[in-house]
Amino acid sequence: MKKLISFLTIISFLFLIKCSSTTNIKLLPAKEAANIETVWKNKTVGKSSEFTMTISNFIFEDRYLTFLKEGKPIAKVHMEVTPSLPVLFLGWLALGIPYLWIASVKEYQMIDLSTEIKRAATEVNP
Repeated sequence: MKKLISFLTIISFLFLIKCSSTTNIKLLPAKEAANIETVWKNKTVGKSSEFTMTISNFIFEDRYLTFLKEGKPIAKVHMEVTPSLPVLFLGWLALGIPYLWIASVKEYQMIDLSTEIKRAATEVNP
């Protein structure tokens, strides 16, 4: 019984370590990104062409970044997500509850602002 409790405790600690991800975001082209403010959940997370942010792996977490220029939204981008492998393989040990934290954001994200701005413009004016 003590071995089982110790094993479950270790698995729980491993799970808690992977409940959030850090992602490095690079905006291209850098000239356009110089005057762009990046907003996530109504908070500014970056004002330059490269920045780092930490985001929860919770499956229902908001993963949309909004880009503002002079206070006006110019584009909205969904961050790329991959399944968290430790949770995928070990989640069943905790009755599947960890599967709610399976959506890990990719560590490196490159966002082409010129493409996203064009896409946003065509959605507004088809």
